[in-house]
Amino acid sequence: MLKMVAVTKRFIALIFRKVCCSKFFVIFVLCLLYISIYVLPSLPNHNRAKIPTDPNDIIKYNQDKIVHYPINVSYNLFLLILVSSSPHDERHREKREAIRKTWGRCKHLHTLYKESKYIPKNITCKLVFFMGTTRNPTRVSDEAKKFQDIILVDYIDTYDLITRKLLATFKWSMKYKPKFILKADDDVYVHLPRLIMKLQHVDAQNYYGGWVYKTSVPRDHNHRHYVSYKTFSEPTFPSFCVGAMYVFSGNLLSPLLQTVDVWAPFGVDDAYVGVLMRHISVTPSRILGFLKVELKIFLYEISDCALSLLIGYGDGLSGQQIVHIHRRIKSLEQQKSICMQVNASTFYGLCCVCCLILYAFRTKIYSTSV
Repeated sequence: MLKMVAVTKRFIALIFRKVCCSKFFVIFVLCLLYISIYVLPSLPNHNRAKIPTDPNDIIKYNQDKIVHYPINVSYNLFLLILVSSSPHDERHREKREAIRKTWGRCKHLHTLYKESKYIPKNITCKLVFFMGTTRNPTRVSDEAKKFQDIILVDYIDTYDLITRKLLATFKWSMKYKPKFILKADDDVYVHLPRLIMKLQHVDAQNYYGGWVYKTSVPRDHNHRHYVSYKTFSEPTFPSFCVGAMYVFSGNLLSPLLQTVDVWAPFGVDDAYVGVLMRHISVTPSRILGFLKVELKIFLYEISDCALSLLIGYGDGLSGQQIVHIHRRIKSLEQQKSICMQVNASTFYGLCCVCCLILYAFRTKIYSTSV
């Protein structure tokens, strides 16, 4: 009996060693990682179970009033930038001020960076902050009058109404007919020339791009993003672009808002936009230049090469950190350095190629020795 157990153990160890040392094992693992990260999240989900349209659950965005002071927005803009902010906290005001002084200066788009010279002169953008009101609106109204870049949705700004705020802003944006819309939070940094140069080469009719993400629906009542089964019955959200920063074609505004009558809105605004996009058969695309990470922790670990290649960075930035990134980028423009862009997808591909080369080399040596 002991001899049989020993033989069995040796057999299992032999099989394990053969499998783990297999020539194709490393390639197989890398390919699985590549498929799980870059292929599966981008596949469209056609399971479109409708949500019960309970009148008490539907956010009546059509009844929201937009209260704003004069904003000079041109019609047929190339890029309308909608930045979500809050009227309650002084830190949000500091972030808005930092964005106005750094990446959000659309009036200076063609001189903002050295790369701005590659943007055609007829391309324009406009940045607008959107938020709800506050019980003490004096400070916000003074800021809106001064900068003329704030729109207010006429209700008290709270987190659970974030989707309502977004939909009302989308409705406001429709009349300007922008070619593209960048929705961002006020704690990110976006390099506009790099983004605009990318958007010049994508489908302007049905584009929806950003940091693509897929997750299960939070069912815990104590979770910040809790969504009930009645509101959304599927176990996972369809693939969507994370709300910190994403871009979509302006012509999608109308079908998106019409779809609100079919899909009851819920509090996870970016996932909800993903649901609407799926309903109108628009699949999210990954923008490789968007870095989604808590930069308040890793900000000073980002290399100069990364900063010189990435399009958007966030989230969690303070006003001071937004200014810090801008200064670093402006400083790097004065340096002459060559950076090779290697994203994760390219890295896995290179690993697979290297494994194949090593395998071929090893096979050749073995055949020669025999």
